[in-house]
Parts: sequence; C-alpha cells; structure tokens
Amino acid sequence: MGSLAATPSAAADQESCRPDGLYETPGVAVPYCSVHDTEGREKMGADHQRRVIGYFTDWRTGKDGKPAYLVPDTPWDKVTHLNYASAHVDGGNKLSVGADGPDNASTGMTWPGAAGAEMDPDLPYKGHFNLLNKFKKKYPNVKTMVSVGGWAETGGYFDDSGKRVDEGRGARLHR
Repeated sequence: MGSLAATPSAAADQESCRPDGLYETPGVAVPYCSVHDTEGREKMGADHQRRVIGYFTDWRTGKDGKPAYLVPDTPWDKVTHLNYASAHVDGGNKLSVGADGPDNASTGMTWPGAAGAEMDPDLPYKGHFNLLNKFKKKYPNVKTMVSVGGWAETGGYFDDSGKRVDEGRGARLHR
C-alpha cells in the first residue's frame, strides 16, 4: 500500500485518482492512486476486468458435524474481493467478532489436519483471520473486507437521536 501524501503536490497527485463523488475527509491525505487509476476507477489488474466478489462466512467451521468451508477453500485466483461475514458493534460501541477464546472462529479456532489450514505462527491470533492474512500474502491483490451486521448480528442499531436500540429502522417502521 502506498504511503500517505506528505506534500501538497503529492496530495494533488493523489486527488487525480479520487473517484468522483467520494467524500473527502478534511485533513486526511488518502493514497487514492494505490487503489484507483487517474480516472477514479478501481485498479483490477490485467487478469480481472471486473470485480469478482466472494462472500466468506465465519460459521462454516465443520465443528458442528456439517461440512467446513475454510479460507483455503476460497478460489483465491478467481476473486478480486472477499467479504468476511461478520462482525458486529458491541455494547462499548466497538467492532467485535466475539469473545476471545478457542471457540471463536475468527480469532481462536484451529483446524488440525485440514489441508492449507495450518496457522501462521508469526501472527498473534488464530482462526479465520490468521488464515485470511496468510492467504493475503500469497494473493496480495485480493481486497478483503469485513461485513458489519447481518442476519445473526441484528440489533445494536442507533435511532435518529443516537440512542442504541435493539432493532433496525425497518423493523420500527413496519409496526
């Protein structure tokens, strides 16, 4: 990833890659050209002319007797983006993937004997995040993202006044 622009001319160069309509955060020099071309289009690489987005779920661990779908099962050479499901906003208003521990698929679980699922010992966590980072080293052009919310993570929304509520706006509107 490129470094943040340090001079006004470098910032202007980065501006040439900022997509039209993308909000500009005051005081933040974003390295747009590391992700977008000078027409503001996302760089996809010669082997992918379009986005190919995979959706990786944290619950297909195999620990419940059902077949596992692990990070090595992802067709890394075919996707441009991988969306990880999912995180949530916890009671302290921070993003979370659950409590630490060996049963946490994101940061604690391991899959002994699963091909390609050997943990990277240099990382301080295990689970899917360890494997995602391990495979990102092999496939650095695949962009990874984390979904916040989702079917299993409903709740923890905020109303118009900023107060935490148990359900999303759509549910309140249909009462």
